[in-house]
Amino acid sequence: MTNISSNATLFFKFFIPVFWLVFGTAFLIGLLLGDAEYVGEVPMFGARVINLVVLLLGLLFFYLYVFPLKRVEAGPEFFIVTNYFKNYRYSYDSIERIEERDWFFFKTFTIVLKERGSFGKKIHFVGSGKRFGKFRAAHPELMARVFKEV
Repeated sequence: MTNISSNATLFFKFFIPVFWLVFGTAFLIGLLLGDAEYVGEVPMFGARVINLVVLLLGLLFFYLYVFPLKRVEAGPEFFIVTNYFKNYRYSYDSIERIEERDWFFFKTFTIVLKERGSFGKKIHFVGSGKRFGKFRAAHPELMARVFKEV
């Protein structure tokens, strides 16, 4: 089995959201317990509201875009998808298409299944450039059939 997803998936999926939640909440508690009238040039009430909104928007972003990321391993006959707690095996025949999105620093991939699987119909992952490239080169017939750049 070859891990075709980036090692950064673990960092994105667990470290960043926990870091955001802990420090954002600690800062909000500090603002709630503080007795100053201003934070810099912003009134205390405004600073509290701004911090709460930014904290909640960040959590919404993580919920919609980061938590759905999975780790994907591919082998000669099937691929395995994990959320680091549960693993599921799918055959290549269950893939409808693979979509690639090129962001500035990394690429994300979406495996669209023909039928709904254990993680849903779409499986999102951050691809490793080298490992996914090697997998693509080793399986050109599969990639020609299912790969689609977005």
